Amino acid sequence: MSVFRGEKLFGYSSSAYLLFLAMALVPQTLGHSVLNYTLKFLPATVISMALLGEPIGSTILAIVFLKEIPSTLEVVGGILILIGITVCVLSSKASNGV
Repeated sequence: MSVFRGEKLFGYSSSAYLLFLAMALVPQTLGHSVLNYTLKFLPATVISMALLGEPIGSTILAIVFLKEIPSTLEVVGGILILIGITVCVLSSKASNGV
C-alpha cells in the first residue's frame, strides 16, 4: 500500500525499525498467547466472539490518542457488536451453569 501511495519504505533510523518490529511482534505474540491461555477457561465460541471487540478497542484508542471521532454508523456498529458479545457470554454462562 505504501508503494502505491508514494510513501518511503526505507531510510528510517535503526531505532524506528526496532519499534516497527516490536509493534508487529509484541501484540501478535502476546495476543495469541493470551487467547490460547484463555482456552483453558472459556469455550472457543466465547473467545472468538470476544475477538470482535478488537475494532472497538482500536476505536477507543483512536479517540484518546488521535482525537478521531467515529461516525454515527460506526458507533451503532460498535453497540451491535457489544450486544452480540454480551449475548454470547451470557448464554455461555447459562449453559455452563455459572
